[in-house]
Amino acid sequence: MPDRKDRKRILLTVLAFAAAIGLFLAANFTVGRLTAGVRDDGTVQTTGDDANHAAETGESGKTAVHATAAEVCEGTAPKALKAYVATDSPDRARLLGRYFTPDAAGLDVPAGRIAPQPLDAFSGFLATGGRTTATCMVATGLESPWTLEYEYTADGWLCTAVTGPSDGAYVVQDGAPDTGKEAGDAQR
Repeated sequence: MPDRKDRKRILLTVLAFAAAIGLFLAANFTVGRLTAGVRDDGTVQTTGDDANHAAETGESGKTAVHATAAEVCEGTAPKALKAYVATDSPDRARLLGRYFTPDAAGLDVPAGRIAPQPLDAFSGFLATGGRTTATCMVATGLESPWTLEYEYTADGWLCTAVTGPSDGAYVVQDGAPDTGKEAGDAQR
């Protein structure tokens, strides 16, 4: 059995070890709170007065939503694609400016070349994502989903590329959607 002196030394060692762990946790918490950037849950944190807002409006008028890649794919990507395929909407240009970067791949496709989609309600899901990029898939009732690439910019999450599936997304000739059958028939 340890004597009185050994018990004191053991008790002091345990207390010193507990204090060191406490200091480490407090320092880690403090550094984490002071560091601006991306949070562990994948949301992007702003600094200053913006930090208390879930959304902000930048100088360009675009809404920047601090969301995870999955939230962008589930909520924003279907809305962005809905604006993209709304070829007869007078509001299309404004909506494209809200959801897409000005140089986004796919915006050069003329509106008349985009085929009507089978469904009115689109559903989006995350294919791959990180803290500042995401690849979203959006189902519109076609056999394959559309692909939308996202980046987190100064204006929030914006689509940098939109690509439709090879069958049914685009009009090939005479106002008929591309079904892929013409290519197969031509090869026979």
